[in-house]
Amino acid sequence: MQAFLLHAYLPLSHDLPWGGDVWRHLAVEERLMEGGQVLPVLFGDEAKWVEKIGIDIPEVLISPYKYSYSQLWGSSVLLAKTFSVNLLLINKWLVPILFSLVMTFVLYRIGWLLFGNKRQGLWLVWLSFIPFSFQALGGLTLPVSLGYLNFFFVLMLS
Repeated sequence: MQAFLLHAYLPLSHDLPWGGDVWRHLAVEERLMEGGQVLPVLFGDEAKWVEKIGIDIPEVLISPYKYSYSQLWGSSVLLAKTFSVNLLLINKWLVPILFSLVMTFVLYRIGWLLFGNKRQGLWLVWLSFIPFSFQALGGLTLPVSLGYLNFFFVLMLS
């Protein structure tokens, strides 16, 4: 509950999402909601090929932003269409809430696995408070943050 309240501070206290990068992501998400594409793409007439080390490969495979950002873009558009919610609201709340809930659970589970008992697993839960400083600075709104959640979730499953 403490992590949720801590991470919900900024979405509750701001009318708009913070951080300059979020507006670029909102524009891309709007384009996706209208059925548009975000180039480069792998299939279709717009697919381009480039030569690297003497091999022709699709341009999309050497565009790293497509991998790190596409998860947030797709999740935001899916939530907006499924629940008929404004994209601005999703970008304001999605990552902070996921961080506060998922990271607390994942750190508890990792602590439980490391220390071998549920009670001692609580020692790692306090680490979920650390991302608040990144959230306050605007770094938590980055789509790469969802990659951290995936990494720690898979680590917990290992």
